[in-house]
Amino acid sequence: MAEELNPVEGGYPVNRAGLLEIWMEANGWSEQIAADARAAYERAIHLEQFNPFYRTKLAVFFKKMGDNKAAEKQLLKTLELEPRFIGARVLLAEALAERGAVPESIQHYREVLKVIGEIPSPPHTVYVGAMISTSVNKDEIIGIIGDLEAGPKKLNPKKN
Repeated sequence: MAEELNPVEGGYPVNRAGLLEIWMEANGWSEQIAADARAAYERAIHLEQFNPFYRTKLAVFFKKMGDNKAAEKQLLKTLELEPRFIGARVLLAEALAERGAVPESIQHYREVLKVIGEIPSPPHTVYVGAMISTSVNKDEIIGIIGDLEAGPKKLNPKKN
């Protein structure tokens, strides 16, 4: 019904995808439900091609489904649309570090520090939004960069 009222707004498909994800978390993975959720995210992106949040949500979905390559691809597209989107950049840096692309990961973490430095935020923590439910702490990012530069370690940043 909602999509019939406004068929060119991506909010309905992205909300449907989120509900399908919640269903799978509660009831177990289903190939058909996962395909429906992916199709809903892709529909939202088709309707609002310049919305970086929908691409980020699809990237998080891909990550949950174990398709890290597709997640990275969506995050790169997100950053093409919105280069200062801290949340997408942190997710991409994490994904790159997980697959061993440490120099690229460090580069993205340094970009996060640059953007954080431009935001007036006394505690140096920036909430990056409900779309990905995380916050970024400047000191934590500096620590992650130090760990990555120190040598091969499995990246496991603290999530809020």
